[in-house]
Amino acid sequence: MAIRIIETARFSATAANGQRHTIIELTEMLDATTLSDTRRQEIPGARQYRTSTGKPVNTRADGSFELVESGVVLTRC
Repeated sequence: MAIRIIETARFSATAANGQRHTIIELTEMLDATTLSDTRRQEIPGARQYRTSTGKPVNTRADGSFELVESGVVLTRC
């Protein structure tokens, strides 16, 4: 289970029409504490991507990104 979600990257991406978007990478931090640990241990889990306005973004096999609501493909700058 995720303990918290942290921002791990922020970068610009551009659509074919020249429109620029800021993409934010968020990473779930998972509890990896064992019974013998005296301190909480965390490991990175799943990543998710959103625009700076909060819209969800999918990653594509070719390294580009796709805005979920419109299907517009973005290329990292």
